[in-house]
Amino acid sequence: MSFAAPAAARPGNRTYGEVAYLMGVGVLCWVPGVTGAAKAVAHYRWAARLTSAVPSAAAPGAAHG
Repeated sequence: MSFAAPAAARPGNRTYGEVAYLMGVGVLCWVPGVTGAAKAVAHYRWAARLTSAVPSAAAPGAAHG
């Protein structure tokens, strides 16, 4: 919406207020989306780091004491 509203605006059809309102609604959709994507990437990196770390006692070929 934040790109479509100004692109579809034609002189006489939409007022500046309508375009600003629709761009604001579009920004309100972008902010949670980008925040969620950043959290998802951070969680993926955390989980990948957690699961790739193999404790030395569970490593194959480790001497059992």
